[in-house]
Amino acid sequence: MKTILFALIIGISGPTLAQTYTLFNVVPGDSTGTHRIDSAGRVLGTSAPSGGYVRDVSGNITLVQIPGAANTYPQSFLGAASIAGYYADASGSDHGFFGPIGGPYTRFDVAGAASTYIAAGNAAGQMTGSWYDTAVKAHGYLRNPDGTVEQLSAPGWAETVPNSINSLGQICGLVTDSSGVVHGFVRSSTGVFTIYNFPFNSAITVLNYINDAGQVAGYYWGGGNSGYHGYLRDPSGAFTDFVVSGNTYVSDISPTGTIVGWAGSLAHHGAYLRRTDGTYARFSIPGGAQLSAASSINSSGEIAGTCSGCAGNVRQTGVVVTGLQ
Repeated sequence: MKTILFALIIGISGPTLAQTYTLFNVVPGDSTGTHRIDSAGRVLGTSAPSGGYVRDVSGNITLVQIPGAANTYPQSFLGAASIAGYYADASGSDHGFFGPIGGPYTRFDVAGAASTYIAAGNAAGQMTGSWYDTAVKAHGYLRNPDGTVEQLSAPGWAETVPNSINSLGQICGLVTDSSGVVHGFVRSSTGVFTIYNFPFNSAITVLNYINDAGQVAGYYWGGGNSGYHGYLRDPSGAFTDFVVSGNTYVSDISPTGTIVGWAGSLAHHGAYLRRTDGTYARFSIPGGAQLSAASSINSSGEIAGTCSGCAGNVRQTGVVVTGLQ
């Protein structure tokens, strides 16, 4: 495991701040991606070809190894000691898994599913995600800490795909109508669905994330030549639409409403942070490299992301950023 630490003092559209950029690869030569950072600063993600991993704050790497898995994709922390995600077996079928960091992990399949994905979980042990039947139709579910599974199907909608759950048990995700148009949803902890859509008669409302304040952040297709837009939906249902530059993608929202993601074109894009006052910060890694995507932000403002071309590595490198507010 290779770790490089950079530190600098820089001002970005606001006060001067001390920033640190910690670069790491699970194994030298790997292409290391990040997915989530928790409140303790631990990072999980997938690194090719090594597979899923958890990195602690000291830089120690624990690989996510499951017997019979061709690859593992950890998606969420379940409190201080456990994780959840999904893995692909040798036949190409996908299964959920959860368990203590380092294993052993418990396989999870929704009854009757051809494939099962765990998208997110919380410290209480609730897990949500989607499963696909043999007709490749998506269905949602909520797995409770006692092991019972609730089917999540928004009434009147063709498919339901949960993506995120907060500590209160509120879930957000996507639904599709009979024409294949995608919309966002929020499901209350008591099971009530609220469906929402966007301007421009958007046919694509994409990934979304919910924090404990009930704020939802995500992105959607703006129509015509306007590309993808980011959005923030508050608990009252009011929307804030934003574009950083080019296509704007959202990866996560912090407990206080700070949003991270990446913007630009597929060929040339960079990470951004959107503050709660609507201003933006971009990332500047010493040596002229650019953080290509910000994947996740925790309650302390620590950010996990990825960099291409950092420290002479032509493959993707994981990055932990502190001090950018």
